[in-house]
Amino acid sequence: MANKYQDANFVGIEVYPSGIGSTLNQIKQSKLTNLKLIESDVYELLETKIVKETFDTMVFLYPDPWPKKRHKKRRLLSEDFINLLHEKMTIDGLVFCKTDWEDYYCQIKQVFAIDERWATEELTNLPEYLKSLPKTKYERKARTEGRNSWELFFRKVTR
Repeated sequence: MANKYQDANFVGIEVYPSGIGSTLNQIKQSKLTNLKLIESDVYELLETKIVKETFDTMVFLYPDPWPKKRHKKRRLLSEDFINLLHEKMTIDGLVFCKTDWEDYYCQIKQVFAIDERWATEELTNLPEYLKSLPKTKYERKARTEGRNSWELFFRKVTR
């Protein structure tokens, strides 16, 4: 995406160092100057280091589903997190998410739906840059294992 849309700035946030190494190599090979990587937990980063109304778009591709019932409280896209996310997004900011766990999809959809500060957008309204997202290894794994993917798209409508 950073290579295709060089007039935009991108920030990748990854908690696992192994996910950063190959991306750094790709950045160097492509000589990209519009992509920065931050090794951090996204919740902690947004809470402590990011000022209000910073991001125009946030993309969450296959966040950890924590599928066991006792672990669901660890899911990133929760009510607390979207409150924090709302603070850090610009007005009309977009949130796009893909998951291969249907119950996580339903949970995310519900959390955004009950919050009047967000509007659920039709997937047909996705901007071109979100339509052309590369396939992740988690998406390929889900397909190999016979799981579908679900997409969610929201817009921040109020301050």
